Amino acid sequence: MGIMTILVTIGVVIAFHKKAEAPSELAANPVTNTPMTSFTLTSPAFENGGSIPSRFTCDGENVNPELHIENVPEGTKTLVLFVFDINISNHQVSQSGEIQQFNLWAIQSIPSDTTILKEGVTIGVVGFNSNMKRGYTGPCPQDTNEHQYVFRLYAVSDYPPESFNVVTFSEIELFAKEFEIAHVDLVGFYKP
Repeated sequence: MGIMTILVTIGVVIAFHKKAEAPSELAANPVTNTPMTSFTLTSPAFENGGSIPSRFTCDGENVNPELHIENVPEGTKTLVLFVFDINISNHQVSQSGEIQQFNLWAIQSIPSDTTILKEGVTIGVVGFNSNMKRGYTGPCPQDTNEHQYVFRLYAVSDYPPESFNVVTFSEIELFAKEFEIAHVDLVGFYKP
């Protein structure tokens, strides 16, 4: 199978110095289409809106797929990447009954000139995911339903504080939203 790179201009939102919102907003609005820029995030492993191969899940090798980044907005100092499951299932409801999204990967301090995040390789500073592990955790639904996974890349106008070397998904997200120039989504689906 040859490598296909599909140019995806989806999920772009321009918001200069937007104030941070609640972390759960990631799940509330996973895809926005504003064709004002060509900032893109694609993968040769799957098309936007397509199925994520099992190789990148807990049913396979559980390695991150290769990601391609193009046309990073001017003024970007660093990139921030999140991967999360927007489908809620019983294992994502806290004891208080509060719904929580399941976060698979959070990386900050990705150099702004990065064009490829290679398969199985992480650059930047990795935060804790919902499994309280640093690193990539592939799709792994706890039910038999198809789940939607969002790979969200932020272009940000500032560098994270030096104290941000061991942080949670939520802390990285708050930083990214506060200094967001733009973000782009790549969406994939997986059913066990």
